[in-house]
Amino acid sequence: MDPNTKTVPSPFQPRIGKTSPFQARTENDPEKEGGVYLRNLARQKRERPVLDGRASCLVILLTTLLLATLLVSPTSLPPQTPAAQTVPSIETEGGVWTDPTISVLITPSTGQTWYRTSFAGDAAHAVRRWTQSIIVFTDTYPYNYLRQLSFSIHIEGINTTANPDVAISFIQNFPSIGTPALGETQTKITRFSNHFEPPITMRLAAQDPDQLHQLSDSDVVNIATHEFGHAIGLGHTNTLTTDDNFLELMSTTYNLPVGNANNPLEAPSTLDLYALATIYNYLATSPTLTGAGPDATILTLPVNIPYTAAYPYPEQVEALRTSLAQANQRIIILAILTVILLAITLTLAVLLARRKPTSPTIFPPPVPPEPVPTVVQLC
Repeated sequence: MDPNTKTVPSPFQPRIGKTSPFQARTENDPEKEGGVYLRNLARQKRERPVLDGRASCLVILLTTLLLATLLVSPTSLPPQTPAAQTVPSIETEGGVWTDPTISVLITPSTGQTWYRTSFAGDAAHAVRRWTQSIIVFTDTYPYNYLRQLSFSIHIEGINTTANPDVAISFIQNFPSIGTPALGETQTKITRFSNHFEPPITMRLAAQDPDQLHQLSDSDVVNIATHEFGHAIGLGHTNTLTTDDNFLELMSTTYNLPVGNANNPLEAPSTLDLYALATIYNYLATSPTLTGAGPDATILTLPVNIPYTAAYPYPEQVEALRTSLAQANQRIIILAILTVILLAITLTLAVLLARRKPTSPTIFPPPVPPEPVPTVVQLC
């Protein structure tokens, strides 16, 4: 530097460390930083309960929605509106038994590899189910005379009868050509009098037509119940299910997977039983039929009888027990899940309540740069 020069402050340069009374504080002023921190801390303290409350409410809301989802089951869903369909009807065979006591002989196929020893009992159970469903039907509707229709069951080799009205036997399977079948009933009807001529023969298959599946016990009961409906005068219905969503017993097709041991039992419907009451209405005035029986016709239900399945009372009780057992299991599972979800909710609420706010980091204000000296040339 020239020894003849000296440095003097610029008349327009403010002095270092001084502040003009009209100059605003800088962004890095320590006083301002401290005030901002205090205001932020106070705002966090005010907002913290609100945030924690919102989080707790959100957890409780999610828990409630999950519980509501678990509580909804198929039994609690509103019923579906059934689609429009034709009026349910059933054909009759045009034959009737003149004596309401009908003898049935079941011949087991003992010794055959495809035959199960339980099949004879399944066929007997199928016949008895008609008697039980008649009781259910006549307990509600005024056709008590139908209870006179009774079935005497005999098994070959145990309590054989010589001249049965209905003879039930078993075969391995029906041929797969044509219309596949699982059962067959051949009737004989006297012309003009419309009386059944004994014996009516029923044949029940042990396997499906392709020999791929062995019929389960429930399959044999269902097929035998259907075929016995033909043996007492019923034809086929024009529907597959009843209005209460059970399979129609006298439908033209078997709508269950063959061989499934868990297949449900099918029961006569109110349409089937009303048709029986119409065929055997002579029992309302006479124990036997002396005149001609009714011709083959198509029947529909009167308006005062709903189209439902008439399950025997023992099966209704068993179904109720099963439903209650399933309901109890569902309640226990829901109770356990409720306890777990409540524990999770309380844990989250405690954790949110204990959470402390993080203090913001305060950085020291930056040091202002040194003023650039002004060089004044002396003359």
